[in-house]
Amino acid sequence: MFFSQKTGFNLLLTWLAVVVTGAAVLGQNPPKSSTATGSLQLFSFIEFSVSPINTSPFAFTSANDYANGVTRTSYLGINVKSTSNWLITLRSSSDFFAASGGGSSNSMPVSTLSFRTNDESAFKTLSTTSQTLRTGSRGGSQTSGNYFTLDMKLSPGFSYNGGIYSTNLIFTITQQ
Repeated sequence: MFFSQKTGFNLLLTWLAVVVTGAAVLGQNPPKSSTATGSLQLFSFIEFSVSPINTSPFAFTSANDYANGVTRTSYLGINVKSTSNWLITLRSSSDFFAASGGGSSNSMPVSTLSFRTNDESAFKTLSTTSQTLRTGSRGGSQTSGNYFTLDMKLSPGFSYNGGIYSTNLIFTITQQ
């Protein structure tokens, strides 16, 4: 067989490339590794929201309503997101309702308003002293107990004039 000088040179280069590559593969060092240290600072986080759900006015339309009170189930929804366990309390800003409208009375105490969470059967009387609504676990609103509703009951009896009455509800959340 006849080889040209150019073809022989190409074969020689190909053979040298195989030998050099093989030598490089055979002579490789084992993989090296290194580590790096990083740090992350997470701060404690707690957030909650109170949202109206069933906040239509408490309408007293019969003697039975005045005698037994009117209840609004799921009056408010409360949603908690926290990196730690938590406790929510509720209180009123004043001992008495603010009254407006002809003949309304500024002497109706906030104790005529009571509340309970959706998993409780008994109502608690509202006052200016903080009362525990619920305790819960770290997590978001999908965590069991971190979303709940609040039922409200107003029981003024027959002691107060007709009018519009209001009070501020103060919710406080603390990490446990």
